[in-house]
Amino acid sequence: MHSSTEAAGVGSAYLLVGGGRMARHMGHYLDLLGIPWRGWRRGEGPEALASAARDARAALLLITDHALPFFLQEYGRLLGDAPRVHFSGSLELDGVQCCHPLGSFGPVLHPLSLYRRIVFVCDPGVPDFPTLFPGLPNPHRTLDPGLRARYHALAVLSGNFTVLLWKKAREEFSRMGLPGSATEAYMETVFANMSADLEGGLTGPLVRGDQQTLASNLRALGSDPFAEVYRAFVRASGREMPE
Repeated sequence: MHSSTEAAGVGSAYLLVGGGRMARHMGHYLDLLGIPWRGWRRGEGPEALASAARDARAALLLITDHALPFFLQEYGRLLGDAPRVHFSGSLELDGVQCCHPLGSFGPVLHPLSLYRRIVFVCDPGVPDFPTLFPGLPNPHRTLDPGLRARYHALAVLSGNFTVLLWKKAREEFSRMGLPGSATEAYMETVFANMSADLEGGLTGPLVRGDQQTLASNLRALGSDPFAEVYRAFVRASGREMPE
């Protein structure tokens, strides 16, 4: 069982179920805040889980969406009376409160200042976010469960799919002889523009209405699958497709 250093006066520890990236990030964040927690992974067995859950402030089920229902069927009784929380952006489970942190949690841990700014998007009802996480300073909002699927689709579209675009650009630039630092600098300028003014951050042929350049770009991409991505973005922007 993995635990943080116990902090005086904080109360019972959180139980973090899972050993993936989200569990690692959440454990690190709680450590930065001095909030005690205990971790459990499947290989540690049911007795360890029952022991950790016995006085848990809440059980945070930080495992993959498809595994959550099976985990609850197999181990749910061992969680006792601890409030159950999952961080999935799209999943709805009876008896488990959703509090989805709207952020990206990869291999690199974030600084405390960034963790504190991440908004938790939660189901309405009780227990609410302040009850579940009285020691977390994060902003939080409730979301109608009927909007959750679209909310998560937008999060994937904006967060995950941009990674594919940047990965594509870096790989192709590298084959053209450009250093990785060129892509990094370009990325920084794009995100600086977005941070300063998201509405005005768009540049290039879409803003200029430059049909000639759009057509040239599409010819250059040819049969590359990303040509269809390019066309989809032109259509989504409301601009006219080049002849």
